[in-house]
Amino acid sequence: MRILHTIAQYPDRTGSGIACRNIIKCMRSFDEVEDQALIYGHNPEQKLTDLACRSYPVDFDTEALPFPVAGMSDVMPYRSTVYKEMTEVQVEQWIAGFRQALDLAVKEFKPDLIIAHHLWLLTSLCLDYDIPVLALSHGTDIRQAKQNPDYFHKYVGDLSGLDLVSALSHEQIEDLQEVYGLKPEKIFVGGAGFDHEVFLRKTKREPGPDVRLLYAGRFARAKGCYELLEAFHAIPEEENVSLHLLSHVEEQDRDLVTSYLKNDNRISQYGPLSQAELAQEMRKYDIFIFPSYYEGLGLSALEAMASGLYLVTTHLPGLRAFMGEELWFHEDITRVEMPELVDLDRVAEAAIAQHVKNLTEAILVSVHNFREKDYQIADFSQELAPFTWQGVAAELARRASSLIA
Repeated sequence: MRILHTIAQYPDRTGSGIACRNIIKCMRSFDEVEDQALIYGHNPEQKLTDLACRSYPVDFDTEALPFPVAGMSDVMPYRSTVYKEMTEVQVEQWIAGFRQALDLAVKEFKPDLIIAHHLWLLTSLCLDYDIPVLALSHGTDIRQAKQNPDYFHKYVGDLSGLDLVSALSHEQIEDLQEVYGLKPEKIFVGGAGFDHEVFLRKTKREPGPDVRLLYAGRFARAKGCYELLEAFHAIPEEENVSLHLLSHVEEQDRDLVTSYLKNDNRISQYGPLSQAELAQEMRKYDIFIFPSYYEGLGLSALEAMASGLYLVTTHLPGLRAFMGEELWFHEDITRVEMPELVDLDRVAEAAIAQHVKNLTEAILVSVHNFREKDYQIADFSQELAPFTWQGVAAELARRASSLIA
């Protein structure tokens, strides 16, 4: 089986990009997978290494595509174009660039099947070829379709012809049916995973009474970062707690972050890291804060747990459904009720103050729990065993084989 993978953005630095790379990596060991190739988009400064399969990159910031790569989230951890802000000329250039890559890959690589990431514009182009398409929803595609219906109907169009669609969780199935008109028999829960060879539990906690909190991911309002800064700032200094942001900060947020850094020396901010660097860095901290308002899944929370960190998270339905009830209510996980939202991922103005208070209290509960256990490292190893990329890739390969049998 020859598989062509497609993703319209950089295959790293985001949940879907990391998923794409890990699925390719794991599938290399399967007997039924003869060869693989990847179509992806990238900016000039984004050099892809260790892919270990043929690739057909689509280059942005060029004469043919004179703008940065487009991302499924409006705020990406690298220079990007927002889909809804693209002009008709830019959309035409985008389509021409990926159409050229698809034509070349189909001609040269001769795939038996396409595994397409995101139910969005590139996946709609994949349907123009007489090749079975298995698409993976990462949640951000559903959000884009709901928030930008005009763009969705004009440029993405009908995706009901997809052969199979992988959902992150059972909770997502209804949205996939409603938004894309997919029949239930075409949808299965493929989930997502983490790289258990990279995200390893630290062996011991470094000595010291301080408690180190970590947020890793895009710094954005939709990720709950504004309220996180306020919530942490309300924690008394005598608690001896620090907050570390491993985040790419966009220009519009830079003044806000800088003001908190100046006014509270317990807060520090560093640039985004590679997967290997992030895994190594995670083991330096004690509690992972996941304050997001919308996630297709929330894989970084599982990566932090695998690294031995306690977890404070907003009540994300997708993450809860993926974890299952037993793990969701683990004693080393502290949950914060989701505030009233507008536009899927923004806190209603009237709910901000109470949510900040709730988040502060949840952080303190986790901090006190950590201290009461004598700074004992969290151990989720048994509960997280089913959530590895190897298992996800194996299920995808099995489903893919059924399409070309």
